[in-house]
Amino acid sequence: MCLGMRIVPNLGDSPEFLPQILFEKPDVDWEKSIIRAYGRTYEGVRVTPRPLVSEIELPRPAVAKRQGRPPVGDKIREVVRDLGAKGQLDGLSRKEQEHLVRSQARERYPQHFPKESQPSRTKILESLRAEGLS
Repeated sequence: MCLGMRIVPNLGDSPEFLPQILFEKPDVDWEKSIIRAYGRTYEGVRVTPRPLVSEIELPRPAVAKRQGRPPVGDKIREVVRDLGAKGQLDGLSRKEQEHLVRSQARERYPQHFPKESQPSRTKILESLRAEGLS
């Protein structure tokens, strides 16, 4: 009897009996108590005789972190809104607006825009359109 907490393809609600087919060609990490096979991953895996199954306490999987960069659209729109309210975008070419927004966004949010090419031209143009400045 084998029990574990399903984490892939989606997080299970409670420990499950592992399907027998998973043991045909599994990728097993007994040190970390993880089994992977057929697109499924189980954590906190325990092998036990049937009478003891109800006594097992399996660890809850860690809450999955969000992957990828955090959204930055609101930050860019805030910069665009402030520059627009001050009239600093009036009379500038699109390229000049883009440069000004980029430099202000990098100055105001350096942790979100560490590279000189950030924020991207696409995100800046989206923000300009969203604020009615295109």
